[in-house]
Amino acid sequence: MNTHQVTVEFRGICTHFRDTVPGVPHRVVIPRSSSWNAGFIRWPDSEEPMLYFLPPHFSYLYCKDEQQGEPQHLQGPGVLNSWIYGGVRLQIANAIGPALDYRRSFDEEVPKVAGYVPAYQYSQDVVLGGRAECYFDAFCGIVASYLYGNAWRTTITMETDGPPQLQITLLQQRRGTGVPVANVPVRPYVVVGNSSQDTTDASLDFLWHLLTCREGIPQELAQLPYGAGTAPGPQRGSQRVAKLEVPYWDLLPWDIADIETDASCSNSQYP
Repeated sequence: MNTHQVTVEFRGICTHFRDTVPGVPHRVVIPRSSSWNAGFIRWPDSEEPMLYFLPPHFSYLYCKDEQQGEPQHLQGPGVLNSWIYGGVRLQIANAIGPALDYRRSFDEEVPKVAGYVPAYQYSQDVVLGGRAECYFDAFCGIVASYLYGNAWRTTITMETDGPPQLQITLLQQRRGTGVPVANVPVRPYVVVGNSSQDTTDASLDFLWHLLTCREGIPQELAQLPYGAGTAPGPQRGSQRVAKLEVPYWDLLPWDIADIETDASCSNSQYP
């Protein structure tokens, strides 16, 4: 057996579901976050509802030789120049090894999404039914987390039988062609995540995780959103609308991927 190793790193709004999906011990879900989201929220210590604005986050996928190596674009079904545009399911096709091993850094440090919503129930459509931008399914490997700035990121390190192959599958079938699937050779370090073009309104980005709730982002929270600082007000949010004119498709993933350093941009987990 020709054994290799690959590490997949998750950045930004990536929610890790353990023992939730039938047949999949660990699924990472990136909810659909590529449009503006606004609403009102309150939590036990808030005196009145707060208006929030969440700027679009765009999902990406690329690889490199090592954590600090030179990035390489990836192409595949639903992926163009490393941008995820079609809704995809990812997994390392030739991963081998024992069951998943969760390290303390993940178990004890990555925030639990259910703690922020009274009587949290996950959305069947989002977590199981394909109403998401990206799924990553893992069946083996070492799961750990680390701080990048103030944001928690998660890595899954797997052994592979031969050079690592990333399987990319569209979540929705194309008419007359079936479900497109491709196995793409990747380097030893793969990055999956999402990001906005800047972090001007990052203090409430953790709310994106709550799109995994059955009712979407609720109006009543059990506690202050993870990492929230001074929340953006209505005037600040309306000024950000002009950012929609930025040609995101002209930016490379690594031009924006490392700006998500605020705590509110951390991964989360369930249960």
